[in-house]
Amino acid sequence: MVSNGVSDNFDAEFLGLTPREVSASISTNSLLPAFRLNDIDMPIDRDTILNGNNKTTSDTQTTIHDEIHTELPDTWDEMDPIAKSTLKRKYTINILTQLIQSHTNPSDTVKVIIDYCSDTTKERRKFMKRYPNRMPPRNFKTYPGVLDHATCLCFEVKRGMRPVV
Repeated sequence: MVSNGVSDNFDAEFLGLTPREVSASISTNSLLPAFRLNDIDMPIDRDTILNGNNKTTSDTQTTIHDEIHTELPDTWDEMDPIAKSTLKRKYTINILTQLIQSHTNPSDTVKVIIDYCSDTTKERRKFMKRYPNRMPPRNFKTYPGVLDHATCLCFEVKRGMRPVV
């Protein structure tokens, strides 16, 4: 469980990444669950993936194996909200998985996540120290991350012991 001061620092938009960069960094297959596609070679409409439209035409049909990420817009504002949310969520899952996969106890997991947030916001914090009376620029590519309260809770859930009969 994390506060928005942590979760925002896993948001690709606040890290200065474009939809194309995010899509290229994760497998195209990661978009499949959002569209409930079961067959990777199933013909689909690019417009459905990029804009959330449900109509298909034979001249726009293609397969998921094509590089859809090259046709994604340059900015997050140009994306369909569902596709945007899906792409960001998959990116966050990939980053979190990489960060915590080798940590088996809650305190190490929390430390890694908080350290990641601190590292992510380093340039933004430097700007704030240098210019204490100015708001940081909205240029997340140069100044990634969001400065906010950062709370992270992690619990270890163990299986109960079977009663001895």
